[in-house]
Amino acid sequence: MEAAGIGKPDSDIITDSILDWRDADPAHRINGAEDDYYEALNPPYEARDGRIDTVEELLLIRELPGIFLRPAGAERDGSVYYRYGLSRYLTVYSLRNQVNVNFAPLPVLLSIPGMPPEAARAIYERRRVKPFRATAEISRDLGVSLGATTMP
Repeated sequence: MEAAGIGKPDSDIITDSILDWRDADPAHRINGAEDDYYEALNPPYEARDGRIDTVEELLLIRELPGIFLRPAGAERDGSVYYRYGLSRYLTVYSLRNQVNVNFAPLPVLLSIPGMPPEAARAIYERRRVKPFRATAEISRDLGVSLGATTMP
């Protein structure tokens, strides 16, 4: 989240709220939200307590509506235009907890634990010319060692 320009405490609230939305227990994390939070909204609803099914469902999670798409300004006619917030960096269509380095936006590459910024930029530039077929290629060609959180 910080790589996408979302600082603390917002990043802590969003992270804990997503984790609470997905877990089956009723206890909320320090900065999260469970049924008690969502049932106090108008209209009230409950947390999913399971896998997120659609990208649009993310808009139900605490703090995400205002950050998923951020209002950027107003046109002369008064209509609001939006810039991409987190919508460019999140997906619900993967069953893996890995980042695909051939498709991830640069802020996502920068968010990989232990990823040096210069390595993320090198991966981003190289894949535009020749996509990676295996993580060993990244180590061999760029001299960057990546863990199990990445995949080609």
